Amino acid sequence: MVIYRHSRLYRPAFTLVELLVVIAIIGVLVSLLLPAVQQARESARRASCTNNLKQIGLALHNYHDGAGTFPAGAVGTSTQANSGNFWLSILPYIGKTPVYNEWQFQRNSQNLASNVAVVKLLSSSKVFYCPSSSLPLSVESGTNQGAPLPMYAGISGVDDTSSMATGRGRVNSNGVLPPNMYISIGKITDGTSKTWMVGEQSDWAIDTSGVKVEMRSSGAFSLLASCNFPGTPGAGGCCSSGDQTYNLTTLRYPLNDKAYSSTRTDGKGNSSPSTLGGETNKPLQSVHSGGVQILLADGSVKFVNEFMDFDTVKLFCQRADGKIINE
Repeated sequence: MVIYRHSRLYRPAFTLVELLVVIAIIGVLVSLLLPAVQQARESARRASCTNNLKQIGLALHNYHDGAGTFPAGAVGTSTQANSGNFWLSILPYIGKTPVYNEWQFQRNSQNLASNVAVVKLLSSSKVFYCPSSSLPLSVESGTNQGAPLPMYAGISGVDDTSSMATGRGRVNSNGVLPPNMYISIGKITDGTSKTWMVGEQSDWAIDTSGVKVEMRSSGAFSLLASCNFPGTPGAGGCCSSGDQTYNLTTLRYPLNDKAYSSTRTDGKGNSSPSTLGGETNKPLQSVHSGGVQILLADGSVKFVNEFMDFDTVKLFCQRADGKIINE
C-alpha cells in the first residue's frame, strides 16, 4: 500500500527589507498624489469663488433690470438716514429678502447697534467669502462683532495721482460703483465686457516687519457701512480728513499688491477691521496664486494675471474713458 504524504506549503513572510521597500513605494506614491489632490481641492475652491462673483454679478444685473441703473456703490454719509451700500441693495437678489426687510434704513450708519443683530444673519452666507481665504469671516470684537467682512470690493474708479489727504487716499467716480452715483449700462460706453465692477480682496497683506495684517475695503464697519463722503466725488477728487468709503476701492495700486505700511499715508488704510482708517485705495488682491478674480460689468468673471500692466488695469476700471485696450 502506497501512502501519500501531503506536505504543507509554506509561504515565507515579508522580510524587513521588503517591508521597508513597500512602505517607501507607498510614501512615494502618496507624495506624488498629494499635490494633485491639493490642486484639485484648490481648483474647486477657486471655482466656488468664481461662482460667488457670478452670483453677485447676477444680483447687480437683476437690480439694474428693476431700477434702470446699477446701485450706487454707497449712499449717504455716516450721519444720514437711509444710507447704505451696494451689498444692501442686492440682498433681495441673493436670497436675503428677509434680512433686507428687517433692515432699519431710517437709522444712520453710525447707529450700528440697530442693525448689527440683523446683519449677523448674513455671516453664514457664503457669497461674501472666498473659500480659499483664511481671513476672518466677521468682525471678531466690539460693537460690530459677528458682522460679516466681505472679501470682495466694488470698484468706484481709478486714480494713481500722488496728491491725497494723509491716511485717506483718493476717491474717484469714473467706475461702475462710485459713491452717491447710479450708473446705467448705457453710461458704460467702453463696453460692459471691457469694464471691471467688483474684485477680490481675499488675502493677507504683509507689513514692514513681515507680520500678516488685514487690508480690505470692508473695514471696521463691515457690511454695515455706507460711506463718509459728502456728495459725488470728482475725477481725482481728494478726500478730506474725515472722508472715506467702505466696501469700495478706487484703484491706485497694482493687482496683488500686498505690501502694507503702518504710516497709512498712501490710501491703503488701516490694517485692522476693528479700527477706523483710510479705506479708499486698498488694492485688489487674491489668495489664489498668480492673479485676481474680477467681475466685469457684463456679469462675466475672469481670472486676471497679477502682472497685467497697471496702465491697462486702470483702463479696465473706467467705464467711459474712450481708449482702446490691447490685452
